[in-house]
Amino acid sequence: MPFPAINECLVCEIVRGEQGGKLSLLGFFGIAPDVEIVIQNLDLPVANLAFVFLGVAYQPTPTDPPFEISIRITDPQNVLVFESPPAPLSAPAPGNRTMVAASIGNLRVSTVGRYRVSLIVNGQRHTDKTFDIRVSPPVGQQIS
Repeated sequence: MPFPAINECLVCEIVRGEQGGKLSLLGFFGIAPDVEIVIQNLDLPVANLAFVFLGVAYQPTPTDPPFEISIRITDPQNVLVFESPPAPLSAPAPGNRTMVAASIGNLRVSTVGRYRVSLIVNGQRHTDKTFDIRVSPPVGQQIS
């Protein structure tokens, strides 16, 4: 069976695994593409950013190939700003939903605009989601 379809991508600052297969999300930004991350200075890295890809129920078979996943982020000009090394992903139990979580620390961005996060499965781009980055105005300046 091919890798399951991804329906949603949650964006937050930190994702933490909990007992019982649950995840705790801290600093929730939203569900891509309806995400705007406001930073204060493009010269400083985004301290923490996490993506949780949620997929459909998965029915593995004994002949399914193993999956290797990675995350790729490109800027508004389609320039690569981050790519994780491939990592093995164990298949969920039959009937369970697929969840892939990736945390990135100190992401460097150089411009404002729409960024793309891609879930790469076995070397092929599987899912693309977008999020926006903008710089907050200096304290005391109104947002137009």
